[in-house]
Amino acid sequence: MFEHKIEAMIEVQRKIVDIASDVVSIIQTEKPVLVTVEEDTEEKREARRTIAQNRLIYLIYQRIGKTLYGGDESHARNECKLRTGCRILYRDSKKFAKTFDEVIRPLPHELRLSAMNLISVSSIMKPKQCTEYIKTIMTEYGAQGCYFLDLEGASEYVNYPEAQQ
Repeated sequence: MFEHKIEAMIEVQRKIVDIASDVVSIIQTEKPVLVTVEEDTEEKREARRTIAQNRLIYLIYQRIGKTLYGGDESHARNECKLRTGCRILYRDSKKFAKTFDEVIRPLPHELRLSAMNLISVSSIMKPKQCTEYIKTIMTEYGAQGCYFLDLEGASEYVNYPEAQQ
């Protein structure tokens, strides 16, 4: 995912070239591209996780998959979403909790994991929730032998005061 912020008219032409380059790189992987143009407001910025968080989350899923699940990144992703992400969203959203209790909780564990392919978890988190998600995953899976500090951006999450305890 690429995001381009344009703040002045003078930047438009240069950014359009950058956007076209990003579109081409995605299309070359034979995947479709969605281009959205919208006004950027403070409220929207506060409501979405950052691109750096998004990138780090997927690097973490890859590392967990390689370290613990024979390369099965999808299993790692689903497990993190279910064990960690759903707990955060459950705690913070009555609507999510109600839906989880009605739809996901009654399922056996393997079906809960499969259901994670169909529901949004980290992508609907606010940046603060996403920070908690990353830190919790790094702590829990670090204790199981996964090493994350060599991943770009990971060191920012272990330098928080609570991580030093």
